[in-house]
Amino acid sequence: LKDLATTPLYCEPKDISSRSSSANDPDYAIPDVAVTIPVVSNNNNTNTTIQQTPTFTGKPMPQLLSQRYYASTDVIKSPKLQTNSLIMKRKLTNGDNDMKSFKYSTGVNDAIVDLKCIPQISEEEIQLIRSPFGSSKFGEISIGKYKYKIRSQCEEPVVDETLVVLKALRNEKLRNEFYHEMKSKWFISAKSERIAKLFGFVTTADYTAMVLEVGDCDLNHFLRNCDNNQIGYSTLIYIASEVASGMKYLETLGYVHKDIAARNILVYTNNLLIKIGDSGAHALANKSDYMKGIAIRWASPEALIHGIFTNKSDVYSFGVTFWEILTYCSLKPYHHLDDQSFLKSFVDIHEQKADIDCTNKAIYYQPFTDANDGQRVMALPRPEGCPKEIYDLMVECWQTNDVSRPTFREISLFLNRKTIGFQKPSL
Repeated sequence: LKDLATTPLYCEPKDISSRSSSANDPDYAIPDVAVTIPVVSNNNNTNTTIQQTPTFTGKPMPQLLSQRYYASTDVIKSPKLQTNSLIMKRKLTNGDNDMKSFKYSTGVNDAIVDLKCIPQISEEEIQLIRSPFGSSKFGEISIGKYKYKIRSQCEEPVVDETLVVLKALRNEKLRNEFYHEMKSKWFISAKSERIAKLFGFVTTADYTAMVLEVGDCDLNHFLRNCDNNQIGYSTLIYIASEVASGMKYLETLGYVHKDIAARNILVYTNNLLIKIGDSGAHALANKSDYMKGIAIRWASPEALIHGIFTNKSDVYSFGVTFWEILTYCSLKPYHHLDDQSFLKSFVDIHEQKADIDCTNKAIYYQPFTDANDGQRVMALPRPEGCPKEIYDLMVECWQTNDVSRPTFREISLFLNRKTIGFQKPSL
């Protein structure tokens, strides 16, 4: 437990008892980094920012779990994992059809795992619905139906179908990278139900594409069109905890997503199943969110300014995604600023080249404090009805120094404890 006091998300109550009235809260104990700020309205029919005092003023009831148990079992830091440690030990030699098997190194203990072949799907099993739907660096993205047979020992095979994304390869110079990504997705999705599944690949003489799970809709669409009375605060926290759990799994592999946002989270509406969707691909409808392939309003300082992507840059993006969730995706992050104004403000604050306009209603700048290593933090406003401890978690994700941000393991632990006893609504 020697690292406990330096953990950015969780620290000993005695270290902050003089700074926050919530220091004895067993669920969350971090420096009081939040002050009075603008509050975003969750009204889906308006895009205005309402200046008001946060409506949540009471202290939430603590979960009936032992603080000693919480502190002793899950707060201990896990060993650092190497970033981007997906190492393929076997190269392709015979083109698309040579997908027999490959080996994978986790980067944790160099254990080599043999995997089965990636299924090849025939053209007849795919029906295109919309092409192009979007794009990636490899080529266009299409939407289609994948018709497959469910086999049984006692009965004749039954044909079923599901919506899929077809991620095509059009740039031959990226073929090896395309294969590498496909193999990575196969291993990752085969080991967890929280990650969008790779069904296989389809190939012809002039076309190669991954066939990926797409769900019923993305989280952005789901929250914008849901009934706010049916999808309440507790459900929003559950959704965020599911996203954090999926990201925790990727973190254990040292896999960096690079594009966490509500638009890249898949939702199955009948049972509220949440999955982490594909990265590096975006629909044409979301094209304005990207600049040179980077989602600028979700990117961390080191990713946007220096092009450095790590698990901690994913944590930063998760904080923005969490903010999207609690506002029902009704507003784009920093919606009062156009892209150029946002980039100028973002670079200025993180390189500390300009004075800060603290009256800006679109952006709230945290002051210099010991909690953020003497650096200002560029933070979105606190969503309406959002408890202070939840907003504190978001601000921790937005720390300029990536070392000061929590891990997904810590985030998942915190949010899972908030969903104890939660029951999914009937949709």
